[in-house]
Amino acid sequence: MLWITRSGAHWCFLLEKYDNWNRVYKHFARWCDYEIWEDKHQHFIKDPDIEYYHRQHGDESIFMSS
Repeated sequence: MLWITRSGAHWCFLLEKYDNWNRVYKHFARWCDYEIWEDKHQHFIKDPDIEYYHRQHGDESIFMSS
């Protein structure tokens, strides 16, 4: 989901390694309907060290753009 939002690509161009694009889109849309993205944003905006945490745990992929 982050790859799509960061790259600006259409859902049908989602890389196969991230699963079937339609399945991922349905999850994304459902999370939007339930305001999960807004809840996550509000949670992480309170933690300025979230980038540091992910880099320390080897999760560089969430910071990479297309």
